[in-house]
Amino acid sequence: MAATSILLAIGSIVLTVWLWPRLARGGWPRWAARVGLVILCQVTAVVLAAVGLNDYFDFYNSWSDLLGVSRTNGPLAIQMVSYGPGGEHDPKQMLSVHVDRTFTSPVRRPGHTDSIVVKGARSHISGQALVYLPPQYDDPAYAHTKFPMTVVVAGYPGHIGTLVRNLEVPRTMNTMISQGQVRPMIMVMVSPTVAPPRDTECADVPDGPQTETWLAEDVPQAIAAKYRVTEPRTWGILGVSTGGFCAVKLAMRHPDTFCCTVGMSGYLHAVTDVTTGDLYAGNIALREASDPLWRLSHLPVPPIRVLLTTSMAEKSLYAQAQEFVAHARPPLQVGTIIVPSGGHNFGVWVDQLPTCLQWLSLAIPGGPTTGVQLPAPTA
Repeated sequence: MAATSILLAIGSIVLTVWLWPRLARGGWPRWAARVGLVILCQVTAVVLAAVGLNDYFDFYNSWSDLLGVSRTNGPLAIQMVSYGPGGEHDPKQMLSVHVDRTFTSPVRRPGHTDSIVVKGARSHISGQALVYLPPQYDDPAYAHTKFPMTVVVAGYPGHIGTLVRNLEVPRTMNTMISQGQVRPMIMVMVSPTVAPPRDTECADVPDGPQTETWLAEDVPQAIAAKYRVTEPRTWGILGVSTGGFCAVKLAMRHPDTFCCTVGMSGYLHAVTDVTTGDLYAGNIALREASDPLWRLSHLPVPPIRVLLTTSMAEKSLYAQAQEFVAHARPPLQVGTIIVPSGGHNFGVWVDQLPTCLQWLSLAIPGGPTTGVQLPAPTA
């Protein structure tokens, strides 16, 4: 596809150069032809740029993926890695939790979403959060019940609204709660882009935005002060793309806050590029401390649960997920959802989200469970 786009772009330029003198004189038909040639060059240039970006970021890996006809149908499997007596991986103890993502029953009683501004006392960052409250939260029968909480982190430069419109977090929670497929949970949706257009990678930037502190300390504490949530160390964090990297990194660095994390198509190396600038002020140790794979290989692992999702088509992310699994060891627990196809896009993530939410229901302790029928792991 990339080669074809390059040939089309070059061909349109050559065609324009060759025909332009021949269309120099004449009436309006030749002027219209000149305009058509200019438009042709612009269209092929835009297509070339789009294909180049798609190849770089793996947004879509097929026409069916782009058109949304390659959506996953049926259950997705979570491969849970277990360990032998000495901490080594034991293939005989690989577990598969099958969760059906298809749910069509109407929502009898939906939850609702609050919009709040979190003013960080430590980070000095003020940012918006959308807080999904399950229907049980306002039920008098649960008036004194504390609810599990999960922070949901958007990608870059994703606006917080993408978590509602594109990832469909509230809609999915409403439907799955109404069917008893997940426990009632509070979902706190945030964007890591606190200093646009800069991508801070959810880091505390030296002499810059303290994004990690805002996400890992200010946001959870603001929610705990305003809503009935369970205690720290029982909270989850989920993210997509850059948000997936943030979710895994923050859980590994703050196990006193987060007990489990889901990284959906999230890379696992701390990166710097034109969107980030120099996040770590040239300090290699600071960058390594923000790198999940480096931490896994060089530091004691935290007692958290990690779920990684990717597709085999996302070659770099798939390789990093495999490396993470290979280096995982107790007390950290890791599971994966690996699908054979699909790019780096919301169509893929929407298909995976119900499975991830049920995994969180199993992984997060505490909170109400009445009426919820969660699947048991099967060998």
